[in-house]
Amino acid sequence: MIYGSTEFNDTLIRIIREEYRHPYYQKACELAKAMSVHVYGEKPVELLNRVRPGEDEAIQKYRLENYEPTTKAPCGKAIKIVSKIFNPNLSSILFPKDNPNAEKLRLYTMEYFPVYNSLTVYNKDVTLKKMIADANALMVIKPQRRPSNDAERVKPIVVIYGCESLWNWDYEHYLVFISKEDKAGEIIYTFEYLDNVQVLKFTARAPKNTKDIELEVLEDQSYVHNFIGKDGEKEIPAWKLRGNSVPLPDGEIVYESYFADAQAHWNLSIIHESDLLGAFIKHMNPQRFVIGEECSHTKIHEGITLRCHGGILRGGGLAGTGFTMQCDNCNGTGKVSSSPYEDHIINKQKLEEMTNLTMDPVGYVKVPIDATKFLSERVDQMVIKGNAAINMDIEDKVGENQSGIAKVYDRSAQNNTIYDIGVTMYDVHFMNQFYFINKYMNGTEDSSASKNTDNNLPQINKPTSFNIESISEMLAGLKEASDAKVDRNVQQAKEIAYLSRDMETNPGLKTYYIAIIDLDPLYRMSQDEIDLNIAKGLVYKHDAVIHSNLKPFVDRAIAENPNFLDEDKPAKLEKLKEYAEELIVSEEPKIEVPIMDEFGT
Repeated sequence: MIYGSTEFNDTLIRIIREEYRHPYYQKACELAKAMSVHVYGEKPVELLNRVRPGEDEAIQKYRLENYEPTTKAPCGKAIKIVSKIFNPNLSSILFPKDNPNAEKLRLYTMEYFPVYNSLTVYNKDVTLKKMIADANALMVIKPQRRPSNDAERVKPIVVIYGCESLWNWDYEHYLVFISKEDKAGEIIYTFEYLDNVQVLKFTARAPKNTKDIELEVLEDQSYVHNFIGKDGEKEIPAWKLRGNSVPLPDGEIVYESYFADAQAHWNLSIIHESDLLGAFIKHMNPQRFVIGEECSHTKIHEGITLRCHGGILRGGGLAGTGFTMQCDNCNGTGKVSSSPYEDHIINKQKLEEMTNLTMDPVGYVKVPIDATKFLSERVDQMVIKGNAAINMDIEDKVGENQSGIAKVYDRSAQNNTIYDIGVTMYDVHFMNQFYFINKYMNGTEDSSASKNTDNNLPQINKPTSFNIESISEMLAGLKEASDAKVDRNVQQAKEIAYLSRDMETNPGLKTYYIAIIDLDPLYRMSQDEIDLNIAKGLVYKHDAVIHSNLKPFVDRAIAENPNFLDEDKPAKLEKLKEYAEELIVSEEPKIEVPIMDEFGT
């Protein structure tokens, strides 16, 4: 549906006058609203308003007004776990060298991107969370502002519009609602329109209180891009965030959150937590009972004296001329008490008849607590089950006595979930972001120079493994490798990995100790093994000397050359070998040979 066409104009009138939306709008909004409760902590009014049997209105009001987003924390923790996909040790974005436009693209997207400095930070802080909350949201690449002239390079930005703002779309366009403003006699709608030719912002003015079909449409600003793909087809710089695909009966697809499997359990956690809040307040404010007195209230109404009889004010008069109304003193109960709040009144006369019963005139109803305890446990169970549904429960089991097989199995399930999200993030979002930003920035210049703009694009290597162990797990793994007498080279690599994590907040110390471990030619070899191998001629003597004097040698090298640790490994080893040879020579015994005379004596 192209902007300005008869079809577009007719549809726009339906959108404004009849509140028409695209066929999948309601479904998409329902999915987003349900998951935003857990991702962003939005108040789940529908869940809290569900009918509770026998609930007092005051308790319901208390629950609603004191709601806190308790499921935001476990959902946020799961999102933090998924953010492993951005770990630079697991993925890489490599730009072509010796390419000026590729370097411009790298600087803009990885160092000077608006607000967030880099696309990686933007996708970690914004895209990931929004993708989990609203899988049908629309990501758009558009100019930050329209260039003032053709020579000015476009600075594109990334914008995500929630599905509730995407009022209409098909495979030729997207129509995004921006704002609605009421003015005297008219309503002004602002929209953003995207198709395979342009990005356009326009307003539609509609008269109030009339069914006139005429709209005044005014263009605000536009940018013509004319992006052409490798297949020769025009492209729209916009796409859905995506999640788990949900096929509809008509063959179309909507997306649900990657965390959708946890949603039902987290919903129940909210419901039970709210019920628990109501139960606690009932325990804190238990119902009181008192012994009631017969109400003898009188009231003059229109000159007639009314007296309370069983909660009804009755007046005198001839038959049919009397007057009755509910007593406003006892509220129709016929009993009065000193309690101001929900008292259970016990009839005094009935109490006197029960001669064998002794009770205080005032007391409190004892409320059972077993159900409340069970409900408290169930709240926690629903959170755990929700985490398990998306394979994020392993993080809660760290430190438990699990077998190695169980750990591997759990990690594998979690990795599958993270991998699915990582594929979407890198193969869809990162790929499209770089692709369209490059088109905006370099497309015109490269085209005039007969260059292929795609040559500026980086090589994106998505993560395929996510086993980033904790420090304690890495240390345990190092010990297990040592006890199992795993190859020393493997142990050396594990210890370097451990130091990299343990000292990551102290880069200088980390580099120093990693160098000491990495430069040891006889790593973890015992002295007996070293002596035996030297005797057999299997190791160099200078390697043994380096092994035994590694730290003082490295300290000496740094003292002589402060940039020693920045040199490549062969240069470092050569310097250490030099020191070792000096030590060997200095320690060799010197034999004094006497000078012989001419007679050989």
